[in-house]
Amino acid sequence: MKNALAFAILLISLAEAQAGGKTNAKTSGSSDDMPPPVWITGEVFTKDDVLLFRLDKPVKGNPLKDVVFLGATTQCADTFLPMYMKAAEKHMTLRLYGWLLPCNEKIPGKNIPLPNVQFITWKIHLPGDPDVLPAKDRIMIPPKGN
Repeated sequence: MKNALAFAILLISLAEAQAGGKTNAKTSGSSDDMPPPVWITGEVFTKDDVLLFRLDKPVKGNPLKDVVFLGATTQCADTFLPMYMKAAEKHMTLRLYGWLLPCNEKIPGKNIPLPNVQFITWKIHLPGDPDVLPAKDRIMIPPKGN
């Protein structure tokens, strides 16, 4: 599992470099060179110490069809990656928001089929939860007065 976490961190670094440092929540896919962010649902798992995500639909051109690498933005990595590792142990289904980005990563010393797509996440919730939180479920924490 530690190897999967290290590989996920490597993928995040590569995705940041590939996107010119633009894989953060502030871009929201608005950059001309970034695809629009999407909501996807699927199962988190590891195989051969690689953190993966099985989507509910295949990705066109991906040799592993519905299986992609899973990562997070650098701002979310400290929170999301440990959660992903726990979710992978239980093969949990999650609903994620972020970017499907191309990648051509190889794992040193291993000759296994790998996806050519990675999903970089910056929002997460359970599949039964709404993608947009209804106003009645929001709590406003007012600033402290002087």
